[in-house]
Amino acid sequence: MKRHLFAGSAKSFRWSLIIDKLLDDFSFKVADRHARRNLLEGYPNLIAPINDFVGRAASYQGFYEKKSLDAFVDFFLPVLRRKGRVNCFIDVGANIGNHSVYFSRFFAKIYSFEVSRKIFEILSINLKEAEPSCPGCSIKAINLGVYSRTTSGKVIVEDPANQGSGRILVPDKNIESNENPTDNQLVSLDDFASGLESFLEPDLIKLDIEGLEYEAICGARNLITEYHPIVMVEVHEDEFKLGLPKSLRKLSEYGYSVFSCTDYTQVAGLSPLAKILQFLFPVLEGSFVRTPSLLRFSLDDLPQRSYEFIIAIPPWFFDE
Repeated sequence: MKRHLFAGSAKSFRWSLIIDKLLDDFSFKVADRHARRNLLEGYPNLIAPINDFVGRAASYQGFYEKKSLDAFVDFFLPVLRRKGRVNCFIDVGANIGNHSVYFSRFFAKIYSFEVSRKIFEILSINLKEAEPSCPGCSIKAINLGVYSRTTSGKVIVEDPANQGSGRILVPDKNIESNENPTDNQLVSLDDFASGLESFLEPDLIKLDIEGLEYEAICGARNLITEYHPIVMVEVHEDEFKLGLPKSLRKLSEYGYSVFSCTDYTQVAGLSPLAKILQFLFPVLEGSFVRTPSLLRFSLDDLPQRSYEFIIAIPPWFFDE
């Protein structure tokens, strides 16, 4: 006797198809409406892999992590402008260029580092397309990963639906590279800066490189201790297993004692209803999050969870 793969009646099977169709249609219409609105309001039409998480969020919100970025600009930009610290933004882990394009309206020079060759091609197109809308900004796309030293590594993408989640595997420094073939070049920010004839002092550095933020900070010791830029660092919950994340401890050693967070979803959480709706309609990712207010705290008060980014604020920011 034949057995159907669907364990249920034909009636219930038909209803499941109808419900799925209704949810898909609703989700598509919402996504299309927001994409059209974003274009009419002047948001950039960023290119991204069609099923990529960052691209979907940017299509719906205008920019990925837009509300957090808006909160950052509202609080930090007036002080940065008043103090003349809007010269250079370094975007480490630029992905498709979301943060680089967003900040191109405010900074004179941007260095966008992306190690993945495939994503770098998309990044280059997005940055070129953004040039006419930011005539006062020079953006340079750099197909390098950032690490504690200049070496090589291999990019491993474990989630095809989120290209930004790719990790860099670096062979042990004591092992010859020909025993561990790799295909992606890595550089420390200090080495990169020292190799340029002219390099604007960094005012803002963003680090989102899936667990290698600590190594990147170690490799930027000279830049950070000399210029004391604002530093935005992505932090994952599992980094708290051995206490305070190493990246934040290192920044503390460099003289940073005040930190901030703009991620409302991690600070206050979503209501149960919002979580259910966001689960049913993935395209609504982020739509239930109100514009977050900035929290200011010391590292001793930091809750142990994941953050879009923690902002390390240098002492000069508070000087009158």
